[in-house]
Amino acid sequence: MLTNKDQKYYKSITLNRIFAVTSVVLLVSLVWMFADDYERSWKHYQKNFRKIQSEKLAAGYDSVEYDYGLYQAELQKDKIRAAEDRIEAEQDLKAANDAFYVVDQDYKFAKAELNKLIYEYKEAQVGHGGDADELRKKLAVDTEKVRQKQLKQEKLDVRVREQEKRLQELRAQEKDIDKRFEEKFGKEKVLLAKQHAKVEVERMSFANKIADAIRDLPILDLTNPYYRIQQVVVNDVTEDMNFVKVPKVDRCVSCHQGMDNPEFVNEPPPYNAHPNLDLFVSSNSPHAYEAFGCTSCHAGRGRGTSFVSTVHMPSTHQQDLKWHHGEIGSGDVKEKDWHQMHHWPRPMYPKKYTEAGCFKCHSEATNLEGADKLNLGLALIEKSGCYGCHAIEKYRPRMQKNNIGPSLRKVASKLKDRNWAKKWIKNPRDFRHNTWMPSFYGSGDSDPTDSVGLLLNHRYQSDEKQAKADTRNDTEIQAMTHYIFEQSNRFELGEIPKVGNKDNGKNLFGALGCQGCHQVAPEPTKEAEDLADKRNQIRKEYGPNLIGIGTKASAEWIYSWIKNPQEYNPNTMMPNLRLTNQEAADLTEYLLSLNQKGFDQTMVADYDTTMLDTIAGEFLQGSYTRDEVTSQLANWNEEDKLSYTGKKLISHYGCYGCHEISGFEDAKPIGAELTYHGSKMVKKFDFGLVQSEYVDDKGKKKYKDHLPHTNSAWFTQKLKNPRIWGTSAIVDLDTEKLTNLDSVHVVNEFKSFQEKYRMPNYGFTDMEIEAIVTALMGFVKQDAEASKIMPRTAKNVFYEKGQSIIAEKNCQGCHLIEDRGHAIKTALFDWMMDQPEYEDLSRMEAKADLVSFIPPNLIGEGQKVQPDWLYHFFRAPETVRPAVQIRMPTYNFTEEEINILIKYFNYLEPKGENFEWVDVDSWQNNVFRDPHQISLSNKEYAEAEKLVSKDGHNCGQCHWMGNKEPQNKLPKDQAPNWSLASQRLKPEWLAYWIANAPGLMSGTKMPAYYEGYKDLMKDSEGYTHSTAFPEILGGDDGAQVRALRDYVLNFSANQVVQQLPDAETQAIKKYVLNTE
Repeated sequence: MLTNKDQKYYKSITLNRIFAVTSVVLLVSLVWMFADDYERSWKHYQKNFRKIQSEKLAAGYDSVEYDYGLYQAELQKDKIRAAEDRIEAEQDLKAANDAFYVVDQDYKFAKAELNKLIYEYKEAQVGHGGDADELRKKLAVDTEKVRQKQLKQEKLDVRVREQEKRLQELRAQEKDIDKRFEEKFGKEKVLLAKQHAKVEVERMSFANKIADAIRDLPILDLTNPYYRIQQVVVNDVTEDMNFVKVPKVDRCVSCHQGMDNPEFVNEPPPYNAHPNLDLFVSSNSPHAYEAFGCTSCHAGRGRGTSFVSTVHMPSTHQQDLKWHHGEIGSGDVKEKDWHQMHHWPRPMYPKKYTEAGCFKCHSEATNLEGADKLNLGLALIEKSGCYGCHAIEKYRPRMQKNNIGPSLRKVASKLKDRNWAKKWIKNPRDFRHNTWMPSFYGSGDSDPTDSVGLLLNHRYQSDEKQAKADTRNDTEIQAMTHYIFEQSNRFELGEIPKVGNKDNGKNLFGALGCQGCHQVAPEPTKEAEDLADKRNQIRKEYGPNLIGIGTKASAEWIYSWIKNPQEYNPNTMMPNLRLTNQEAADLTEYLLSLNQKGFDQTMVADYDTTMLDTIAGEFLQGSYTRDEVTSQLANWNEEDKLSYTGKKLISHYGCYGCHEISGFEDAKPIGAELTYHGSKMVKKFDFGLVQSEYVDDKGKKKYKDHLPHTNSAWFTQKLKNPRIWGTSAIVDLDTEKLTNLDSVHVVNEFKSFQEKYRMPNYGFTDMEIEAIVTALMGFVKQDAEASKIMPRTAKNVFYEKGQSIIAEKNCQGCHLIEDRGHAIKTALFDWMMDQPEYEDLSRMEAKADLVSFIPPNLIGEGQKVQPDWLYHFFRAPETVRPAVQIRMPTYNFTEEEINILIKYFNYLEPKGENFEWVDVDSWQNNVFRDPHQISLSNKEYAEAEKLVSKDGHNCGQCHWMGNKEPQNKLPKDQAPNWSLASQRLKPEWLAYWIANAPGLMSGTKMPAYYEGYKDLMKDSEGYTHSTAFPEILGGDDGAQVRALRDYVLNFSANQVVQQLPDAETQAIKKYVLNTE
């Protein structure tokens, strides 16, 4: 059978319909694609920024007045342009240009023909065609013609120049109008108006309005759009993209348009300026945007152009909810469906943890400018001794010293009662409310999110299990105490050779500077409200709060300790105050009077023998069989079991990480290393079965089956409730505190004792936790590019090492260094007001005298003192300022530490409020002689004596001069002894100090005798002398300052005085002890 070739297996009409529909769908998809691609959120941000920018520009000048002035100026210029002489000049110039053009073209063509003829003539000369004689004759004729045309062209060119000059002189009138207009409104406002005309469409010309509308249309915006993605490529910072390192690309400025403009500092995000532009982002800052980008510090995905693709992260749960509802931008910009890009390894730091990004490049710094929260976090990690259990590379030198807490090698000689140690281990805050000793067991009756309280893996649902847990706790404490006291070495305590006076001791406690490190605070004080105050609070808590010390330690031990701390513990941080026997006895008597009982809520039951066997067996079963464990326990007596169990428990809890304990000299940290903890993958954190709840925007309570899976959320809860992950806790996401405190219980009962969480609770406040989390987030493994790290110059290295020693020794507890410190200031002022001299004065009236008592501000110390003197001062401190009763302690510095400190102070740039400094290298030679060739002529010496005398500056009123006592008898009104000057002070500094001391040290009592002297040091020409003694040395300020400086140094070099005059010693003693 033949097949019909025209037979079809489809219907054309159906196929056509399908093609029609799919074509429409394709067209709609293409339009949709273009529309979606065109409607980017960053374009809306840029449009909004353009409006804000236009408003700011408009606010900078009066547009109505400006436009009217511009209109009047244009009228005047139009009038000038319409003048007959102007029109005539323009016409004459046009005619001259036209004539010149004709002649110039004729000349150029003739010259071209002449060049052709020259070529033909040269060819004919060598026999390549043509008659050379005929061509030579023609060449002579044409050369003359070209010369004539050139002369005519040159004449017309002169005519054109003359007409141009004439027109230029007429046009100068227009420039005068523009100049007067600019003078009337000011250059800045004229510039603002011009910028405004480029930004504001309404102020553009008609042609520019059309161009502005067209340039950003779809497809056409490929050419030169106003709204565009803006980016910076940082070539020397790379990102790892699938095993390929590529330069970092940051497009953040596409949305953050005003980030480098200080005028936008008060605008809402993302239009606001970056904080602290002197330090960040601006082109003149150390961290310029062009050199670092944004994600180098903030993390996130710099190539992204939307809120989600840049991996922004919320700071709080409420912010999380707002972002999910599209409340992200400002104005009419709404970005919905926010979520975290889980596969991007480095999400952006939440705003409150932004400073974490600083640590990557500044890991050696201790006090980093512009990173106060990070500084506080690092200080808290150091103060809490986190590196005792967790290895942290930054603190490895401190780990080797093992002096976080007091040594327990001789503890039996220290404590009055062994029971005190048991109660202290169980609940240290019941004795000392602000102790830095963490709680391993808790008190059992308070919220661990507010203070230390009950640790969650010690609460069980059944009373039987809870009682068993309590019995275990007491047995553990008994075992550890037994081991510590059993291993305690004997320390011989002698008798106190003097009878102490409690009142004198209390006065000494305030006068000698003990409160730079210690407090006597029976009740909790108000928590610091800002980071700077919190940092100073830590400095004041550098040593323990001494409440209850009289009930804790014996009188003999206290006396021995404060007399020579290194004798009891060579590794202690406590320095030697070089106390006399009487001073030590008085202080001992005062400290013994601090006998608050404490431990009102804490009781430790005797150990349970069955529980002791259980605990010992748990440790033994890791190395022995069950039968061997049973046999071993049967062979041990109670003392053996207590010793074995105590040692194992100390090892388990890591007590040796903070305390020196015999038997643990080579033990390793028990916790996970934190050096790169900020880079740890979130999936490696155990969030346990902890749930969360929150209140939505409709006021309804919602529950989640887990906490937000971010490293910052895990860090926060770990610090709030260290053993939370093994419990049924529910966390309020808004307050980050527990909502089921009454019913929370352990859920991992199946775990063995060794497997359970053991980190203690420090009772950190919310501010402290946020600071510590900031530091932990900064502990990242990603290597910083060498070009971005602080250069490892000698200056920077010694600066960082010096900062570390300053923090380790708590120098800022007493001194002001780098504009930080003077933590003792309040306590010292309270002591000062208790002195008889200030009984009748108000605090406001007495405040001016505080500068006489407080330890010196060490701004510019390196420029001030000689390195040799500073070295010997660190080794053997001496009295410099009679009124400063606070005694510089003797620290057990190593040679390396002293040299680091000397270099640190030399490299430290002097800066601070109201502080001025003139670099000594820039001082002119005609101002100072070579300081090594100081010599006064007889005349200069006599003139200097006049300046020093009562009829001059009367220096003897305040200064000791060798053994000669000043006219002011009270130490608070006395100044340093001149006998120290030549050994102590640098001549360059001394000259400036004599001239204008307040310029070097704000608040000093030293007057400014030659206030304009700093100008003389820069340039002696045109200087007006300010001396009050024009008859001395010709009234020359420079000569008088040089003479005074050389006189002081010469006096000091030739003085033979005692180390410390007896009269001065008695004056100090009389003032401090109030004894006649």
